[in-house]
Amino acid sequence: MIADIGYGALLLAFLSAGYAALAFVLGQRRRRPELIRSGENGFRMAVLWVVTASLILLYLLVSRDYQVRYVFEHVSNTLPLAYVLSAFWAGQEGSLLFWLLLVSLAGLVVLYSQRDAAAQPLRPYLLATTAIVQAFMALVLVLPSNPFALLASRPADGFGLNPLLENVGMIFHPPTLFIGYALYTIPFAFVLAGILSGQPSDAWMARVRRWSLMAWLFLSIGIILGAWWAYIELGWGGYWAWDPVENSSLIPWLVGTAALHSAAVQSRRGIFRTWTAVLTILTFGLCIFATFVTRSGVIQSVHAFERSSLGWYFAVFLVVAMAGSLGLLAARRRAFADNYALESYLSREAGFLIGNLLLVGAAAVVFLGTIFPALTELFRGQQVALDAGFYNRSFGPIGLAIILLFGVCPVLLWHRTTPAQLARRLIVPAILTALIIAVLLVTGWREPIALVGFGSTAFVAGSILMEFGRGARARMRSAGENPLTALLRVVGRDRRRYGGLIVHLGVLLIVLGVVGSGVYKQEYQTVMKPGETLDVAGYTVQYLQYVEQELPHKQRFATILRVSRPNGAVRELVPEKNFHWNVEQWVSEVAVWSRPAEDFYVILAGLSSDGSATFQFLQEPLMLWMWIGGGVMVLGTLLAWWPAGERRRRAPADTAEE
Repeated sequence: MIADIGYGALLLAFLSAGYAALAFVLGQRRRRPELIRSGENGFRMAVLWVVTASLILLYLLVSRDYQVRYVFEHVSNTLPLAYVLSAFWAGQEGSLLFWLLLVSLAGLVVLYSQRDAAAQPLRPYLLATTAIVQAFMALVLVLPSNPFALLASRPADGFGLNPLLENVGMIFHPPTLFIGYALYTIPFAFVLAGILSGQPSDAWMARVRRWSLMAWLFLSIGIILGAWWAYIELGWGGYWAWDPVENSSLIPWLVGTAALHSAAVQSRRGIFRTWTAVLTILTFGLCIFATFVTRSGVIQSVHAFERSSLGWYFAVFLVVAMAGSLGLLAARRRAFADNYALESYLSREAGFLIGNLLLVGAAAVVFLGTIFPALTELFRGQQVALDAGFYNRSFGPIGLAIILLFGVCPVLLWHRTTPAQLARRLIVPAILTALIIAVLLVTGWREPIALVGFGSTAFVAGSILMEFGRGARARMRSAGENPLTALLRVVGRDRRRYGGLIVHLGVLLIVLGVVGSGVYKQEYQTVMKPGETLDVAGYTVQYLQYVEQELPHKQRFATILRVSRPNGAVRELVPEKNFHWNVEQWVSEVAVWSRPAEDFYVILAGLSSDGSATFQFLQEPLMLWMWIGGGVMVLGTLLAWWPAGERRRRAPADTAEE
């Protein structure tokens, strides 16, 4: 049977990857190039078998072979093709195979790209580390999590996806998150290869940065898409609940952000070498931790799978990988010694260090809150989860400090900054902040949290925009160009720095959405009958009609609303509440009218047989800017990553890259 071929391909992938790892290490240690070439062939075969297994699982899903347990549990006769394909990563076994596929393809890119002379001393250890990760993932799929396991008989129909997964977010959110997790394998492999080969980190850190930046980009996209999915699907008007699985993706993102900033200082000043290596190792480990949280069931979560032994495979692998790599780094720490010491605590280097400490501190807070239920179960026999208040009280102040540092760090000089220089560079952002706060007070935005949030955002935005203006003015003086041309040229010549600043602007837009919707969110609930009209939160809502349909996979109850604004703008919104047969539960489908000023969010909370409906109306100020900010972050990251950005002349010390 074709499922047996798929299982056999996974077994061969495990054997091939294991052989490749062994051949790479022995070949390098014994200086036998033919053994290294044999390892390369083994690595190629491992990738081939992983691709084969993945294609077979996709075929089984599309052909709806319900005798395969994974297909039966995630596909049904009525499931649209787009969700049939996304079922590949919807379940535990399929998502692990998808992750293995991504690691394998990333390793294949490394195999064919890292061929220059500078990479040769690292290449065998680099590929060996990737092959070990491959072998582990394949072993997990061969033993406790076989995606090709069979049922005793072939059912006529499958169970299908959970209705909450039948959303466009399912097509994009998990893959981008998994790509981020998988790509972080390569920076980890580079660091481990650098330690084992004894090569100076400056020789290969630029390669680590590029891989880390791409991994960070996909992880960022995955987190943003996950928040958007929760916002439009779950019918609660929120986007982040501090759930353990949500947290588990945020933790490596925070540490990965610190690693990127540390690598930037290392490339510019030759310091923070050990710190960069530690952060890179920890980021990979935290990606494994995220998988442990999701798949062990040790920590209860609405996103996690049921408790199983699979998580302990990841726990053991995590302990071995972290203890081994950090132990090797400690043993060879002299090779990572810095060229220079920190000269002044009022310098850009110090600003980066403080920022990194804050990012790691924020990650530690979220990590502690995430594992707290497991700790209470271990010591008290029952899980006690920390509520959102814990995170808001502990993470909030650290987050605010990080945001404020966004505004201070770009204006600091390398080596040393005098207080007078710092004051001169911050005077304009400080004035802008005062003006913004005054306008907010006059217009009625007087909540302390809002004033602090919006004021901090204004301060940082002013500081960043001043940096763009300073660079453009310098270009105008030296080249005699008009302002727009000068701005584009200066950004193009230093893409790493200005791409990073654009990412920071994107974060500020997200902060606007968080503060606006968090502080000024309003909720209204009412009962309406068809034909009735209601004025709510500055909108006129007319309940036109309700629709009831019996579909093959659900009973659909929809209400059609005509929503208008005083300026004449009109939208038709259709909130629904549907009963899905496969899970025998109700699922809400919300309707949202997004505007730059606010979102008007409608939930159908209940529907009577006579058509009268209970509606919840939510007014979410500035919510749209959160998603716009995510897009700006993506653009800034791509600009910073773009290869041409490396071919620029050295920037002056007062405007050099971040």
